[in-house]
Amino acid sequence: QKSQEIAQHDALAKWKSKSWWWLESPSFNKQYLIALGDRVSLVMCPTHLALNQEPSSSSLSWTGGQCFIVPLPHCESFVGLDEEVWQEVHRFQQSLRNMFRREGREV
Repeated sequence: QKSQEIAQHDALAKWKSKSWWWLESPSFNKQYLIALGDRVSLVMCPTHLALNQEPSSSSLSWTGGQCFIVPLPHCESFVGLDEEVWQEVHRFQQSLRNMFRREGREV
């Protein structure tokens, strides 16, 4: 029993260290955090991050489009999430759809 719990703890710690998208991971980089809710975070996907500078201005804009909605509590899949977490995931999804619709972009 005890050795199984230790093995599970070690496996979770190993997974956390590789999960750059999860807020509690030691490899999480705060510069990719877009929004933080009560139960989920919205994180940019760094491999698709592109900053473009408009020739007519000095401002930078993010032209990527991929991001992750990540539950704050650890879960192995979305199937195991509590109802409150699911509700917040759906609110984030709807907000993203509305934002992209206003910009004339597809989701």
